[in-house]
This record gives sequence, C-alpha cells and structure tokens, in this order.
Amino acid sequence: MKFSFQFTSACLRWPLLLLSGLIFLGGSPLLQAQVPGDPQLTKKNLLLRQQLKNAPPVKSATLCPPLPDPTGCTNGDFESGTLNASFITGMYGKKESSSLSYTGVQCAISGGNGLQSTAHHTIVSAAAPDHLGVPIPVVPPGSGGNFALRLGNSADGSGTEMITKTINVTADNAYYTFDYAVVLEDPGADHADPFRPTFRVRVYNRVTGRYIPNLVSMGPNGQDFVVPNSSSFFSTYTSPDRSHQPIMYSQWQCATIDLSSLIGQRVSIEFINEDCAWGAHFAYTYLDNLCGGCQLPNFPKISLNEKASGECGTGDWCFSYSAPANIRTSVQLSVKSTTGQVLLSKQSSLSNGGNGQACFSLTFDEYNALLQAGHQTVNIVATGNFSENGIKLPTQFAGLNNFPLKCPDYDIAPCCAPISNTLLAELFTYQSTGSISAPYRMEYTPTTFFNQAMQSFFQYQKALHPTLQRIEYHYLLQQVNGSAAPTPLGGAIVKVSPGINQPAFFPQNLSVNQWYEITVNAFPKGARWGLPDRCREAKFRFRVQVSTNARNAVPTLEVNTGQKTFRKPLLPTSSSR
Repeated sequence: MKFSFQFTSACLRWPLLLLSGLIFLGGSPLLQAQVPGDPQLTKKNLLLRQQLKNAPPVKSATLCPPLPDPTGCTNGDFESGTLNASFITGMYGKKESSSLSYTGVQCAISGGNGLQSTAHHTIVSAAAPDHLGVPIPVVPPGSGGNFALRLGNSADGSGTEMITKTINVTADNAYYTFDYAVVLEDPGADHADPFRPTFRVRVYNRVTGRYIPNLVSMGPNGQDFVVPNSSSFFSTYTSPDRSHQPIMYSQWQCATIDLSSLIGQRVSIEFINEDCAWGAHFAYTYLDNLCGGCQLPNFPKISLNEKASGECGTGDWCFSYSAPANIRTSVQLSVKSTTGQVLLSKQSSLSNGGNGQACFSLTFDEYNALLQAGHQTVNIVATGNFSENGIKLPTQFAGLNNFPLKCPDYDIAPCCAPISNTLLAELFTYQSTGSISAPYRMEYTPTTFFNQAMQSFFQYQKALHPTLQRIEYHYLLQQVNGSAAPTPLGGAIVKVSPGINQPAFFPQNLSVNQWYEITVNAFPKGARWGLPDRCREAKFRFRVQVSTNARNAVPTLEVNTGQKTFRKPLLPTSSSR
C-alpha cells in the first residue's frame, strides 16, 4: 500500500529514495513522501506537518492583547537586563503553511538557551558569543550597550515568536527606528518567500483595528520582511557539526518606520521571527535600540541638515546622507498633510555611496498651492533609498512634522510680500548717459520669477481676503548724505492686481560713487488687514562705482542690503530700456 502526501513546497535536509512503496534512508524504511517538484520530508517533519494541519490555525498575531498603557521607548535598549512584560508583550507558537498564520499561540514570554526549542524571547549579553558560533556580535557594535534581545532559537519545528511594542505616536517618535541582525538557515531556492525562515515587522493601528501597509521597508523589493539575500550585509556560515544547511546571517542593520501620518494615534509594532513553514529550517533574530536612532557605523543613514535648510517660506530642505562606497543612494522628499496624504514629492539623483547632501526647494507656486488648499502645517519626509547590486536595503526616513507654512520672518513667502532687499537689488540695472563718469540712471527690470512671485502673493492673499482689490508697492528713492537725514528724490508705485504694471522708475540722473537708498513698502487695498512691518518693507543702499583695469573701465553696482554687500558689473548702454 502506498501513501501519497502532496505539498506545494517542502523543507528537507536528506534525499529520499522511492522503492516499492517504501522510502529508505540509511537502510531504514520510512513512510513514502513523494513531493513532486520539491525536496521531500523526513518522517519527523511529515508527522509535525500533519499535527499542524490538524490544529486550528490562528490567522492573526493580534490575539495577544496590547499593554493597557503604552510605554513609549521604555527599555527599548533592553539595558535593564530583563524582558519586562510590563513594557513589551510576547507571543510564540507554530508557523502554518501560509504566511502570518499560526497555531498553538501562547501570549507569554519564554527565554532560555538558543539550542532549546522553548527559548523564544531571551536577553543576551555582549559578553557572550552567539550560541552557534556565528561570527556576529550579539549586541550592536558602537552602541555602547550591554544587552540585546534574541527572538527565536536554532531548533527546528516551524516555531515562531513575536514581541509587540505599543506606543502613542508623537512628533518625537514618528520615525521609529530599531536595530536588527538575523540568523537564518538557508533552505535554498526551492522555497518561496512565505515559507522561508523570515524576520518581519508589522504596524497595527489600535484605533482603526487594522494593519497599515507600506510603512516598513526591509526586503529587496521593499517588503516588510527580510529573508537571505545577496547583499554584502549577508554572509554564509557553516556550523562546525554540519548538522544544518548553510546559515545566512546579516550584520547589524537599522530600519526606520515612518509613523508621521499616525501622530496622535496608538499603534502596536510587531517584531516577528519565523522558522521555515515546513519544519526543518530555523531562524532567530537579534533586536536592540527600539526607538533609539540609527547609530550603526558603516550603515547607510540619512538625517536632516537643519543648518543648510531654510527655516520657512518657499522651502529649502537639505538632508545629509552617508553610505559605503558600494551603496547606491537616492533621496525622495515628500510633503504630506498631517493626516498622511502625499501632497507633492521630489526625487534626487542617484549617487554612489560616500557622504553627500540632497537639497529640495519648493517653487513659489507650489508653496502657494499648499496654502490655498488650506494646509497650514505639513509633514516634511525625506526617504533615503539605498541599494547594492539591485538589492534594496532598509529604507531610512528623516524630516520634520507639523512644519508651519506661515512664517512672516521669511524673506520671500506667500505670507510676506516678495520685496526682500537681496531680491530687489537684482532687479535694478544701470543705464549710462554718455561717458562712464557721467550721471547715470537706474531702471527697474523685474525678472520672470519676481513677476510670478508677486502674482502668487496676490492670489494667495485674495483667497484669504476676497475683498482685496490690489496690492500696491511704493518705492521711494533717497540720496544718502553721510550721517545726515536722507534727501528724498522721488518715487513710484507698482499696482499688482490681475496684472503687473512696470513703470519707468526714477528718471533722475544719479551720480557715480554717490550712495542712494531705496525703500519699498507693500500696501493691500480693499481689505481690512495689513502686513507686519518686518514683512512688508525692504530697504537697501546702492551706488555705482567705476573699476579700471589695463584695458577699460567697468561700471559696477555695489549694493549694501544691511546684511551684506555685493557687487555686479554693469554694461553701459546709450539708452534706457
């Protein structure tokens, strides 16, 4: 009589021979287990599979209740030397033949030696090596810590274990980081990912009662799980007794979970270690520094460069990144609503490792569109994408949450008139009336960007104040006479409504080497509101000088903005524009 067991995939160590309805292994007959297209199972694993098939499956690990009071990052570095059930909940059971299905679930913490099948959640010490001799530190290098957590063991049997950390998401922990290293027995290419030894991370929203996808990226295709891959962060180890197939282990890696869209909500972060579903390949995972920041040396990372970034307004955000030379790096900027909706995104170019910086700026119209859509604050999220030879590495995040779009101190912003002194200084050109030393004339020559900025500012204010008819920009020209009061010379008014008037400014002839001062004020008309002085007025001084070289004399416009002085050469013309 023959017994046939059909599987879609299997987990085996030894070849079996089919002969007259019996299978022989080392001369001992075993029950037939022909599995077309896959390795075959030993008797022990066949019986285990049958037991698991008869047990009722648990389709979700969330049956283990969360802690009643979230504990944030308490003991996230495990430096207490214990795994306190008041900070973290634990679960263990058996992995079913499909992903994220479990049997025999126990909501408890169980530690022990890594060789024991009952060792599910074990605090390990930096003073002790890996129990199989895998050449990896059991505590992240450079962390200064003494302890870490090991999920799982090196015993077969389709075991799975999980810890859950429940937190209230705030701006401080919205980019939730953790360090991990995995030790996975490699079953080879005949196992599909759901059946392979695996480490995965999931986020469960306690408010909505649902898992939230696409927040964790660890695998080659951005999955929320990791299995052995060919990146340089994985190495192969063969145990001395050769009782196991090749063991793939990773160096310590860091991953970041972007929780910025969940600020104010309660979530559970599940860290799950899974053996092979068919029962003959083990997995265990080291965890540390939950919510502790990515501090691993030589691991790709990204951070906000606050010094290089603009503080507000049109948006200028710079992010520093570092990665080994063989790692490809790109950074994507996402401007999100406070509820997580992506409002716009920008992508940096790829670079090959090393230290670098990716800077992003919003155009005036992009910034204005955000404000007109009613977004007073946004989340600025930079995603660091790292890969090696096509293998995607854990994604890193950095950014700012609840970033205010209104900022009256900024030079050029929809909340401020576009009349910064540094910008206006670039709009005036020199016109000669003959020889270089003769009196001259300055003309207002607005750039395309300046015209767009003025229009965007008007449209933004019109949306906020429907009765607004126009905005007038009053220009005043004065001659500066040392410490004496400036002498007014004349002025002009630019009226901005649906169109922009560009009058000829300041017809007076001005003298070379004489300092003059221009003051610009913005006045809304038709609306009962006004701009603060610091936001509606600009003032700068200028003069035309003549620099002489061996061939000719070149007139130079020297501008003093009050903060800095800059010069630009001016080509004289015989007529005004």
